[in-house]
Amino acid sequence: MEMNEGTLSKQKKRGHKVNQWKLNNLLQRIDIFGANLPMFNLSGETQVLTKTGGCLSLVVLMVFLTYGVIKLQHLMDKHNPFISEVTEKNRFDYNTRLNLNEINFKMAFSVEGYLDNQVRDDPRYVKYIVRIYGKKNDVEYQELIPFHKCTKDDWDHFLDPAKGIEDQILALRKNPKRNMYCIDEFENFTIYGNEKNTEYQRVEVVLVPCNYLNTQFGYTGDSIDPECIAELD
Repeated sequence: MEMNEGTLSKQKKRGHKVNQWKLNNLLQRIDIFGANLPMFNLSGETQVLTKTGGCLSLVVLMVFLTYGVIKLQHLMDKHNPFISEVTEKNRFDYNTRLNLNEINFKMAFSVEGYLDNQVRDDPRYVKYIVRIYGKKNDVEYQELIPFHKCTKDDWDHFLDPAKGIEDQILALRKNPKRNMYCIDEFENFTIYGNEKNTEYQRVEVVLVPCNYLNTQFGYTGDSIDPECIAELD
């Protein structure tokens, strides 16, 4: 069967028209700006859909999709988190003395990397200082508090975590790479006042470079771990 050039040209034009009709039909189908026809219909259609509306709809959908992917990536990477802070004022008066031992207060702490959730306690780089810090008779003072890595026995003495964070706390306890530190029994475990008072006392947990020597207020009991990198800035 032979086909002349005129027949091939007609078939190409017909194919081009079919493809153009399919594209136009697709754009009209995704047109989210189509307006309803009031009180009547046009060729059985109740909306007027256009190619221009379809193109605009496609652009809008692509923008929303791109924005959603970017925000999802930020969420997965914990980028720029929203932190809620609630302050309950006047819960305790500045002069109120709170003995933490009398209320069976338990405390555990750690400092973790923001992205990897790994505890920062490598003695080659950092060390913790836990202390009672205060002021009395215009003289500042500190008293170091001993601490140790939390054990199962320590956790058994803690209250059950709140339901909203129960899974996070349990996962933290079970992961050896996210182990926390617990404060030893300490007699002078009382807090009161703040810097506005002539006398105050608080509990401080400080993370410092491993080569830092705590000599505040004449303290001489601090030392540098042999594993510490001495030239660390």
